[in-house]
Amino acid sequence: MRARTSHSESIARHIRAVVDHHSSRSGFPPAALVLTEDETLGLLVSKRLRDRGCDVLELHDTASFHRLLRDGGAFDLLIVDGAMTCSPFHGLGYARRRGLDLPAIAIVRSEDEHTRFEAEQLDLTLCNRAAVRSSLDRLLLGALHWLTQQRTSRAA
Repeated sequence: MRARTSHSESIARHIRAVVDHHSSRSGFPPAALVLTEDETLGLLVSKRLRDRGCDVLELHDTASFHRLLRDGGAFDLLIVDGAMTCSPFHGLGYARRRGLDLPAIAIVRSEDEHTRFEAEQLDLTLCNRAAVRSSLDRLLLGALHWLTQQRTSRAA
């Protein structure tokens, strides 16, 4: 008798399939940028992304993020911690106004209304910090599907 697969295992398998599809079409896996000052959160998110087949660049301060944007650093997906000492949203807003179009997930505290508002203004997908373990895969799957659709429509 075959063991029943959990919902989270099913999503993880689906993510790996989307990552494999991206890799086969572009020749490389999706590059994810994880921006957080919180080492524990950064390790959790980065490990999850690597386990799903993504290349991961970790940054721990907004100055490094701004330099990367200014220097034209390439990445396909952004996961940003909204609770950083210096808000990363200003740099992202600047980049968006100059054509940076990629899926982004903001990890925010549910009680932090100002950060939630800033993230929503930039059209970021919100992830409740308290539920990051349980909801990250679902949000990642949506972001990767969006990325795949964008790349497919640009190629057509």
